Parts: sequence; structure tokens; C-alpha cells
Amino acid sequence: MFLSLCGIGFLPYRIGAGVAIILTGAFCYGLHTLLPADALYRFALFVGIFLVVFVLGAKMIPLMKEGNTFDHHWIVIDEFLGVLLAFIPLLVWRQTELTPISTGALVFLFGFFDHFKPLGIRNIDAMEDWPPAVMLDDCVAGIYTAVIYHLLPTTYYLLT
Repeated sequence: MFLSLCGIGFLPYRIGAGVAIILTGAFCYGLHTLLPADALYRFALFVGIFLVVFVLGAKMIPLMKEGNTFDHHWIVIDEFLGVLLAFIPLLVWRQTELTPISTGALVFLFGFFDHFKPLGIRNIDAMEDWPPAVMLDDCVAGIYTAVIYHLLPTTYYLLT
């Protein structure tokens, strides 16, 4: 149940991943009002959540080997981790900028990276014989999402 994000991963292929991405975005949006005011506490909280989920996933995924792969369509905890990483800059340092529009933009941008797997993400995803790669490709997609989301306004400002 953990790896499938409470059963969401058992929805038909890619629908489960899409629902996991959207629900994690909604979770992050709702969570931001409950966070402590201090940025250091917020950062520590998210690093803690990330590490616990990543370590649990890294321990459980090797038990799911079937054939030559560890990556199954029903494992969507990696989408949770990737979206969480995409949201961390807004949830920790720029909390007032988290709106329904920014939430949708982050979810859409993460979905782009998760689906098309550009910039080396496909190479990580292809490492099917290494269990952490199941989660690592989505973590890299989350990092790319956060970086691009924050660079776009700066680039626009510099060009105008």
C-alpha cells in the first residue's frame, strides 16, 4: 500500500501516476497553511519527510522485483517524492507565492518532465536493475521542475 500511495497506483497505467501527481500537488497546497512560520523548521520538516519516504521506498522496492525490473506501473511513491521536491522552494522560502495557479503550474511542469523524461531523466529511468532508480528519476524531475519554475520569471524579467 505504501509504494502504491494507498492504492492509487493500482488505477490503470499512467492514470494512477497522474492522480498521484495531482493529489500530491493538492496535498502540498493544503499543507502550506499548516506549516510553522520559521523557514528552517519548514525545511527540516520537508527534508525529514523526503528522507523517510525515500529510505522506506528504497528498502521496499527491491522486494518487488519481477523479472528484470523493479519499476512497476503501480509504484507511484516516486511521483509523490518528485512533486514534493518541486514544491519545496515555494513551501519553505516563498510560501506566500503558493496559489492555485502556481500549484497547477508546478504539477503541469512536473508532469511534463515525468512523461517525456528529458535531460538525462530517461537514462536514470532505464536503470531497471538498480532499485533506487525507480524513485531517483522522479526526484530529478522534481528538481528540474523547481529550478525551471523559478528561472522562468527571472528570465522573463531579464529579457523585458
